[in-house]
Amino acid sequence: MDCRTEICDGLCLSPEEISLIRETLGNNIRRLRKRRSRTIEELSHMAGIHGTFLGHIELGRRLPSIHTLIRIARVLEVLPAALLAGVR
Repeated sequence: MDCRTEICDGLCLSPEEISLIRETLGNNIRRLRKRRSRTIEELSHMAGIHGTFLGHIELGRRLPSIHTLIRIARVLEVLPAALLAGVR
């Protein structure tokens, strides 16, 4: 959406901002996963998602749906907000 329109009201995210969100989210998930001594395969199985998809999330290549984000947070035993720590 074009941020110069009234509909957007200046709240649109730039591609750079989206990239930073993906990177921060991925880093947080990876850090928390490793802190709990889980592999990508273990976490993805427990969260009910494909391991390749989780790997892409951790690398900042994909963004999960809110539903998937909540499932990952539950498996990691954190609030979903913890996965977005550092995102402004």
